[in-house]
Amino acid sequence: MNTELFRQGVPDTIITQHFGRESVTQSYVYDHRSLGERLKDVDIPDKAANLFQPGTPQETVAKMVLSDLFGGSSIAMTFKKIQRESGDEAAFLYLSQNSDGFHSTPYGFCITSFAVNPCVKHLKCFDNCRHFLPSGMKEHRISLESLRADLKVMRDTAAAKPIKSIGRKNQIAHAEQLIIGIDLALAAQPSKPLFESGTDHSTPIEDLFR
Repeated sequence: MNTELFRQGVPDTIITQHFGRESVTQSYVYDHRSLGERLKDVDIPDKAANLFQPGTPQETVAKMVLSDLFGGSSIAMTFKKIQRESGDEAAFLYLSQNSDGFHSTPYGFCITSFAVNPCVKHLKCFDNCRHFLPSGMKEHRISLESLRADLKVMRDTAAAKPIKSIGRKNQIAHAEQLIIGIDLALAAQPSKPLFESGTDHSTPIEDLFR
């Protein structure tokens, strides 16, 4: 019922009051609309509409940025910064030129430009990557569950080594970190940012030896 009320365009404040919740945030926990449904009523301003062709990844990303659905991503934060400092025209021009990033990975969606910023995580989307967007799709769940099973075998194999084995502790910690990320991805709400405060891997890595 919560999802259907959102689909019918009922304001989130009314939905929250109807169910007797303490905050609007609680209502969005039970919002299970698809990404397409969430973006259906998001409009790109007329003065910028000609920059985004309907049905393209650029339009999808632009709507995600405007709806604040992926507000923690680098492209969204840069868009807002340009908008504050240089106005709407410059901000939407930036968005049109940098919003080609909407890719389907084996584990969910990625909102970054692979052409400009190749994936430095080698598609480890679930490893605290700010650009990761869970999809809830069956195919992605199967990939995550399969990888989780492999990582558990790797962790247990490392744990079975003698305690003083070289690298044993790091191998176990690394596997457990990835398993935690996968568990979060499997439990996440579809089309909602999972690691909004996570690492922006598209930014240059500081040279530790400099």
